[in-house]
Amino acid sequence: PLYVSTLVVGRKLSLNCCRRAVCCRMEQKRPKKKAQQKVNHNTTDPKQHRTKNIPPWVLDPPYRFNHPTILSNAVYLDESAAVSVNTQQPGQDVRFYSPLCWVWWKSNNRLGSESMAEAIDGSTGYREQVMLSNDEAKETNEDTTSIQQTAVE
Repeated sequence: PLYVSTLVVGRKLSLNCCRRAVCCRMEQKRPKKKAQQKVNHNTTDPKQHRTKNIPPWVLDPPYRFNHPTILSNAVYLDESAAVSVNTQQPGQDVRFYSPLCWVWWKSNNRLGSESMAEAIDGSTGYREQVMLSNDEAKETNEDTTSIQQTAVE
């Protein structure tokens, strides 16, 4: 299993909707017990971020419920990346120029730490091919990577 510790979400998803989609929907399927404590989504301590005193009856070992720290974007809308189409409320009918979603993570493996990035087409869910130029490949060692999208035929 893959357990995410932190999730950063952009403008299109509210924090409460994201909590429900990522982790809390399964929590609601558990039977109610007096020992249940509320999950604190605002803490950075992973031990304080889990529901305590309730056995995970829905999941078989070694699986467990996971409540990542969820961060939402405070910037309402980056107008340079979107086109608004005749709306009464700004930002409610937004058209983005690119369907690409960028995913970044830091990996600690036996060879050391390295940064990884992928581009995913949000309309299909498929991973896009990306290519680094020679200069950009050199910067990868400094954890500064600039990735250019290449056409996928």
